[in-house]
Amino acid sequence: MGSEGEFLQLHLSALAHDVAALEDALLAAGALSVTLGDQQDIAILEPGVGETPLWPEVRVSALFDADEDRARILETLGRALGSVPEAPLWEHLAARAWEREWLQHFAPLRFGARLWVCPGGATVEQADAVVMHLDPGLAFGTGTHPTTALCLEWLAGHPCDGRQVIDYGSGSGILGVAALLLGATRVRAVDIDPQALLASRDNATRNGIDAARLETCAPQALDETGPADVLLANILAGPLVELAPRFARLLRTGAHAVLSGVLASQATAVLEAYRPWFDVAGTSIRDEWCRLDLVRTPQPGMRAMISGITVAPACGTTFRVSEQLDAAAGRVRCGACDQVFDARAHQPAGSAPQTAASPDAGISQNYIDEMLFEGEAAAADQDAATEPFTPAPIAPVESFALRR
Repeated sequence: MGSEGEFLQLHLSALAHDVAALEDALLAAGALSVTLGDQQDIAILEPGVGETPLWPEVRVSALFDADEDRARILETLGRALGSVPEAPLWEHLAARAWEREWLQHFAPLRFGARLWVCPGGATVEQADAVVMHLDPGLAFGTGTHPTTALCLEWLAGHPCDGRQVIDYGSGSGILGVAALLLGATRVRAVDIDPQALLASRDNATRNGIDAARLETCAPQALDETGPADVLLANILAGPLVELAPRFARLLRTGAHAVLSGVLASQATAVLEAYRPWFDVAGTSIRDEWCRLDLVRTPQPGMRAMISGITVAPACGTTFRVSEQLDAAAGRVRCGACDQVFDARAHQPAGSAPQTAASPDAGISQNYIDEMLFEGEAAAADQDAATEPFTPAPIAPVESFALRR
């Protein structure tokens, strides 16, 4: 047995169809582990569900105890495979604290004006810095990858105070923990990997966050009853497309969906999937990766009354529909006669309700906030004043600039 922590590593090259047999032979020869890598730098960015494709030519690396006999290993491989593998490359790995080795390549990183991500024990001199101490464990997410960095920059540039946030595909919890440190009230961290949920909880504790503020769960266990203000999803384009309807259910009107893990060449397809429920607030690209910033729009049927004039059938009072509107049904209460009616069915001649433009037209969130009732309760239950007035021209939706 070699010194503790020391290993002998063998590197071999194989074609994809030969990898399985070589892997079995290496394990039979005493390998402690076998790792497959790309021999020719050919990226496999997004395999299908259940698929584990290999590169055309694969670098196969096997780890052995440091005192294993090299000749015996090659002889064993030759018997199992019919011939000794060509060009074996041996490497001696000295003892190291392997679980901490990654820290050598992880320096403090700043996002925006004051958000910092630091490995455990690192310090930051900036007086007003918001510092997150991070140990990803076995999960993805340190802030070094462009997709994660783009999401952290969005968080650093948008107020989180009092927000309810969903971190979908949480990995190490880096995005959810950052949101909590920036003032979010509560984060729901969602991941299919139990190790990721464990890392998220550990990193929240590491940063002094009350356990009650971070809920972790698998996707199927995510509670959809409380709409969120922000949803962060740094996953892949395929799952993002499939999840569009669910993300729409998870967010209130006016909420933000920040989608990353998308190649710039995939952005159009992802945006098309979200078009029925979201407007595009912006996009950011780094190293061919794209972040999509979306704003939740009203449900279908809720946008037909974004602006309009209606007449109470009982008393003839004319008024502009705004906060009195029940966004789901168009029902309003007349302040003069107290009648509840469908505003869409009682429009004066020549003043039909303004129909919302397509998502590409860029509807102002400020405008939506002013002209739509959020739907938490029917407007028929509101005591809204509806003073008679002389109808004024309704500005077209397209004239309102998008507010970031």
